[in-house]
Amino acid sequence: MKRAAGGRPGLWLFATLACAYMVTFGGHLYSGDGIEMWRTAASLVRHGDLALEQDTPGRTWGYAGADGRRYAPYALGLSVVEAPFYAAGRAAGAALGLEGTSREKIDWAAGVLANVPVTALTGLLVFLVGLAAGYSRRASASAGLLYGLGTMAWVYSKHDFAEPLCALALLGCVWFLLRFRERGALADLVAAGALNGFSFFTKYQMVIYTPILLAFILLATPAKGRRGAPLARILGAFLLPGLLFGLANLYVNHLRFGTWLHTGYGNQGEIFAGWTHVPVGLFGLLLSPGKGLFWYSPLLLAAPFAWRAFHRRSPALSLLGGAIAAATVLMFAPLWWWHGDWSWGPRYLVIPLPFLVLPFLAWLDPSPGGRPARIRSPKVRAVIAGLLVAAVFVNFLGAGVSFFFPLQALTDAGNVHDDWNFLPGLSPLRFHAHVVMGWIRRAAGHPAHDFVYRKWRDGALTDERIPVDAFDKGSDFFFFRSRGSGAESAALVLAGLLFGAGALLSAARLR
Repeated sequence: MKRAAGGRPGLWLFATLACAYMVTFGGHLYSGDGIEMWRTAASLVRHGDLALEQDTPGRTWGYAGADGRRYAPYALGLSVVEAPFYAAGRAAGAALGLEGTSREKIDWAAGVLANVPVTALTGLLVFLVGLAAGYSRRASASAGLLYGLGTMAWVYSKHDFAEPLCALALLGCVWFLLRFRERGALADLVAAGALNGFSFFTKYQMVIYTPILLAFILLATPAKGRRGAPLARILGAFLLPGLLFGLANLYVNHLRFGTWLHTGYGNQGEIFAGWTHVPVGLFGLLLSPGKGLFWYSPLLLAAPFAWRAFHRRSPALSLLGGAIAAATVLMFAPLWWWHGDWSWGPRYLVIPLPFLVLPFLAWLDPSPGGRPARIRSPKVRAVIAGLLVAAVFVNFLGAGVSFFFPLQALTDAGNVHDDWNFLPGLSPLRFHAHVVMGWIRRAAGHPAHDFVYRKWRDGALTDERIPVDAFDKGSDFFFFRSRGSGAESAALVLAGLLFGAGALLSAARLR
């Protein structure tokens, strides 16, 4: 199948997404996981090792290592990617003569910035995968935009989690496998294997996808695509880079904790809840009011209906995406920590998210026989438009309000994960919408309301109240937050507006 080159449309797609993400950029650290990965990056840059600096009063970071110092338990991938961003931030802070808190804020912002290009590159890869699978540029670029702006990927572009980088590595691996299927070049297999290896260098659990990718290589690559290469050579070209990354993981474990197999995760207690917990995890990941995928990415409600047409046109890619999605859900559903809290939505499902958008390619592109694409039906267009509006609204709630403060307020009020994940009245979606409504009320000259919810207590439903000051800390937009000086605020607002203009101009060129 002849593959069109990406060319300039891919560059404009990347620029559109990157600029849009910068408009809603948060510029600070969000989670304990993210802080420890950022601190690992900082240690790599400043000291050339992996030990975490203990400079926060009342808080101990990481776990004790073999040498008595403390280390994060996480794989190194995101820290390695964050390191050059952190180094650039330190250089910029030094050039500007910043000290103290101002210097620290620049260091934070520079590190967390890494997920902006990572997520934009994933949108670009959706475009390239569409081209490699034989779809038109318009359809492939549209699918990239649907992924980048119509799913929770937008919100995760500003957070400090490793899942966006895992999604990028996994999708990049599949793109190179599609190139190998067409060209038969072993270099593509080596690149695919390297990206697969980097994925579990970023998150250990990613190794579970290797058998699925091997099956795709063996079953979906026609004999002519192999061009006479022996099977052992094909498997070796793919597996060897991953083996090297696996050995790197073991070596890092040994450096930090003195043994090859100890990652530090064991210090966090038992995480496997048992296979009887799978129904709870499945419902929680897909449908629960506090973490359900279809609430946090409403556009995906239409994906199962597009999958049939997608499977007819691209059966191998369809089966691969379905297997990756199923493996992800089944990997995390049996865990006590299936929700990945504290986070926005089902954090672990960010990994298969681009594969869940690929079925829309079949609706966005006319079929090979010239029949009109189904998405051209007025009814389907209306449904997709409604889901996109809902998706943009949900993304605004997630990007505009930091998830930390509502969850902290709920925790301080005596609630736990199961409360906000399964009780509709405590869903973060409702909580974030309440915060935004408070902003609107203030803009209209009215006071914001406290958050009121009903809870079963002592045999009766009672009204509980959380004061507005406990959770409303203002917008989570780096360029549009109020600052200490008017000049600083004006400069940052201007920068944010420039990024917004860049997004609009890039989108116009993309069109």
